[in-house]
Amino acid sequence: MNNRGRVMQFNGAARRGAIFVVAAILAAATALPAAFAQGQGFGRGDVTIASGTRLEVRVETAIDSNNARVGTEFRATVITPVVVRGAEVIPNGTVVSGRIADVVANKAFGQASGVVIRIERLTSTAGEAVPMFADLADANGNPFDTIDNLARGTRLQVVVNRPFTINESFYGSAGGPGGPGDDVFDSPATISQAQTVLRDLGYFNGRIDGQLNVVTRSAIGMFQRDQRIRQTGFLDRETLERLGLISESGSEVSAVRVLSADASIAQGNQLRLRIVTQGANGLRLFEDHFRHRDTLHFYVRGFHVSTGSISTAELNVTLRSDEWQGVNRIVVHGSGNDIVIANNEIGSGGGLTPGEAAALESQVSGLLEAYARALGMRYSRITGQLSFGSLNYRENETELLFALNSLASTARLYTVLVRTSNDQQAIAGATDIYVQQANAVDRAIGRTKSGRALVVANGWQSLRDDFARLAEGSSNRFGYTPAYR
Repeated sequence: MNNRGRVMQFNGAARRGAIFVVAAILAAATALPAAFAQGQGFGRGDVTIASGTRLEVRVETAIDSNNARVGTEFRATVITPVVVRGAEVIPNGTVVSGRIADVVANKAFGQASGVVIRIERLTSTAGEAVPMFADLADANGNPFDTIDNLARGTRLQVVVNRPFTINESFYGSAGGPGGPGDDVFDSPATISQAQTVLRDLGYFNGRIDGQLNVVTRSAIGMFQRDQRIRQTGFLDRETLERLGLISESGSEVSAVRVLSADASIAQGNQLRLRIVTQGANGLRLFEDHFRHRDTLHFYVRGFHVSTGSISTAELNVTLRSDEWQGVNRIVVHGSGNDIVIANNEIGSGGGLTPGEAAALESQVSGLLEAYARALGMRYSRITGQLSFGSLNYRENETELLFALNSLASTARLYTVLVRTSNDQQAIAGATDIYVQQANAVDRAIGRTKSGRALVVANGWQSLRDDFARLAEGSSNRFGYTPAYR
C-alpha cells in the first residue's frame, strides 16, 4: 500500500481536518487465511507472518487532532487470534504499540492537519516483543491512511506490509506449537474468577476484567511457579484445579450471586458461616475457602448438573478453632459485590453480631415506647426511664410493661457487651438471659387481653424470628422452652 491512500471520514473530519497516519496501527489477531500466514520449520519453532495478513484489533489509545503530542504512545490489542496450522501463534490480548511521530499543523491551499503514527512492535501476552510494520483498514477491510477522532474501543483491521518471523519464545506458551494445546480455559467468566483468587493470594494487582492480558498472565505464571507446575501463563486444567475453579467432572464453574452472609462462634469455639445465595439454572452450589494472612476468603460457585429454576439456596460452613483463630475479617466472594465481615461483626456464643444486636435493641425500645404511649406514659430511649401517668392499669397490663421494660434494659446491656467483650462465656450467659427475658414478654403477651396491649402483640411478631435465632444458640441452662422455638 502506498503512503497516500483514500481518505476515510470520521465524525468531525470536515471541521478539524484529518490525521495523517504514515505507518498504520498493528494490533493483534484475526484468523489468518492460509495464503497469508505460513509456518516455516515448525520443528525449529519459527513461524513467518506473511505480507498481506489481516489482523483484527481494538484501539486502546484514543487519537484526537486537538491535543495530539509527538512521542505519545499508541496501543491496540488483538481481539481475534491468528491461527497457523490449527495453533494460535498470536492470541487475543497481544499488544500492538507505537507512537505519534509527528504533528502536522494547518497549511495553506487546504492541506489538512493531523498526526503521523508509527507502529513499532508487537508484544506477546508473555511480554516478548518483535518489530512489525502494517497499514490500517476499516472494519470492512477498506484501506485508508488518514483518520480523525479515533476513539478507544474502535475496531480496525491491520494489514501487514512487511513479513516478520516469530519463534517459540513468542507463541510457545500461548497454545501454539509446543504450547499447552486445547487444554486451556479462556472464557471471560473463568478469567475473572482466576483474577479474583490470584488477587487475594497476592499475585495479581490489576483490574478484574476477564481479560487474559500481560499482567494476568504474569500472575498466573508466578502462581504456577510457586505451585511447582508447568509455568505457561495460561489457565490449563491443572492450574484451575489448584485455584479451585474446576469441578470434579472437569468442567468450568460459575460464580454465584451472594445475597447475604453472617458468621458466629458456636460450641467448641467453632466458626459457623451462613451464606445465602441466589441459585442459578441447573447449578449445584459449593464453596472453596483459604486463609491469606489475617483474612479468610470464601468463594461461592456452582457447576451444571441439570436444568431447573432460579431459587434461593443456603450454604453453611463450619471451621475448627485452629482454622480461624487470629482472623480479622472474612470476605465472601460471589458474582456481585464482595461481602466483608469484620472481626467485631462475628456473633459470639450463637448470639448476634454487634450490628444485629443494636438493630434488635432499637426495635425492642420502639415497642416499649409505643406501649408506654398507649398506657398514657412516656418512655425515653436515651435514659431508658419510664414516666407514669394518672391512669389506672390492670394487672396483666403491668406484667407486660415490666417484662418489656426488663427486655429493653437487657437489650441495651447485651449490645454493649457484644461490642466490647471477647469473653465467650460471658456472652453465652448474656445470651441465655436475653432469651429468658424475651420468653417472659412472650408469656405476658399471651395473658394480656387489654386492647392497649395490641400494639405490643402486633409488633412482637416481627421480633420472634430474631429471638428464636438467639434461643438456638443459647445453652438453655434456665430450663425453659420459649413458645416461638
